[in-house]
Amino acid sequence: MARNNHIITRDIRVGKASAEEDLDLLFDCFVDSPAMAEVLDLQSNASILAGRTGSGKSAIIQYIHRNKKTSLMSPGEMAMTYISNSDVMRFLNDIGADLALFFQVIWKHALLVEFIRLKFRIDTEGTSQSWFRSVWDRFSGDRSKERALAYLEKYSGSLWVTMDENIRQLTATYEEKILAELGVDINKFVSKAGYGANLSQQNKSEYVARVRKVINADQLQDLSKVITLLADGSTNSMESHYILVDNLDDRWVDESIKYKLINALIEAVGKFRQIRTLKIIVALRSDVIERSIQENTDSGFQREKFRDKMVTIEWTEKQLKELINKRISSSFRRKYSPQRQVLFEDVFVQKVKHQAAFDYMVERTLLRPRDLIAFTNECLDRADNRSEVSPSNIYEAEAKYSEIRLEALIDEWRVAYPSLKGGLDLVRGRDWSFHLNDISDAEFDNCALEITGHEKSRNDPVVSAATMLIDHPSAQARTNFKKALTAMLYRAGAVGLKLSKTDPITYSHLHSRVVKPADIPEDAGIRVVWMLAQALRVIDRSKRRGSSS
Repeated sequence: MARNNHIITRDIRVGKASAEEDLDLLFDCFVDSPAMAEVLDLQSNASILAGRTGSGKSAIIQYIHRNKKTSLMSPGEMAMTYISNSDVMRFLNDIGADLALFFQVIWKHALLVEFIRLKFRIDTEGTSQSWFRSVWDRFSGDRSKERALAYLEKYSGSLWVTMDENIRQLTATYEEKILAELGVDINKFVSKAGYGANLSQQNKSEYVARVRKVINADQLQDLSKVITLLADGSTNSMESHYILVDNLDDRWVDESIKYKLINALIEAVGKFRQIRTLKIIVALRSDVIERSIQENTDSGFQREKFRDKMVTIEWTEKQLKELINKRISSSFRRKYSPQRQVLFEDVFVQKVKHQAAFDYMVERTLLRPRDLIAFTNECLDRADNRSEVSPSNIYEAEAKYSEIRLEALIDEWRVAYPSLKGGLDLVRGRDWSFHLNDISDAEFDNCALEITGHEKSRNDPVVSAATMLIDHPSAQARTNFKKALTAMLYRAGAVGLKLSKTDPITYSHLHSRVVKPADIPEDAGIRVVWMLAQALRVIDRSKRRGSSS
């Protein structure tokens, strides 16, 4: 019997889906994370705070922003759309010009300006000019600093203006140089949509070569020298500074260049490591990282590049229990101001199907705060006007919760795996635990046909495998499709895999996050996670409930 003396009402909630909408509970009920400690460590190479939707990236960013000396950069407020809307940049993208160096210049310039403004408190033209004079006085006699000083002098009048204006000015400067290099023969055509794509390959190659003269490594070298100058000027400072970059998963720029810009940002961040008192922290969702890797032709190198700089947010059941206890206690305190702390066990029934109620619920998550918060809120809804959440309340809540999590999972991976919905439909209504070869060839063929009929993504490896199977049907093409689809379901967290009779079942949220399609045997064991079981109407013939998923 629950030990709560207060009535549960519908206005009692343990949180909202978005950290930005949940700041009161976020700060009151914050649970520390090893991932936060690592990204805050100035000695650590970790600068990418990675995690799945709902794992707490934005919560950590908001917490750091509140408690450290930081600047919070949101790409939606940086006029990056100016780049994607630029006729010149669109033309360059159409002809296949490599914009990677230009994008790195944009990010390095933006991060450099942000650091100078943060460290030296520059917010007016006067403070900008005054700061530059002090730098000039200190380094003007050093010949190795000449290019850095020249760069700072050129931009010292705009250090104090908004970041979007800085980016507009820098982009406009490049546009003028590019148009001058390309000449008037093309100037009148660049505004015509698709003009670049319709040029002959010879003309494209000629223009690309000419653009390369403008977009080269010179400005990157100048920026690197400025970074070195600032690093030398910070040797006596002990104060730490953090630049936080969040909301990269939002719609802040056209999809055609979004992931190229993200790759350029990751490349640029590493160049600031020599400034010992600065740490740049970039929050990235796992699916955005996956899509960014897909967009790069050298995917193996790209994955390593992300991995070297990445720390992934991971939660234990103990941490999640602490989080939910804090949130329940805070919610009841705000409602009733009780003297005694109200915890999970005070509100929820002790056992559900011979299992502790919390264990039952957390087993139906992917060990993410958002999952558990959503499940808890659904349970509290069902227990309206009662003092205890009963087993029947939990079962009823689970049905709706599972449907919502299924939709959320599809949305979460839409940019990297638009074929996920088709893959999930293939396991709908099956046994909770089955083998890959239990699915017939005809079912896989129909699934591939369905996926290719709805999705045209050139990045999703499952769409590519499905297209190959439909266009050039063969046993090998079908096997490739089976394995690619299974690897996707595993990566998204929808299923666990048993790769051999002696191997344990692994899940991407508990074990290895990625399983290569080539490593999946055709008789691999597949187990649907409990979070999706009700939504996918899977059947538990064994009636076993002991395995964590």
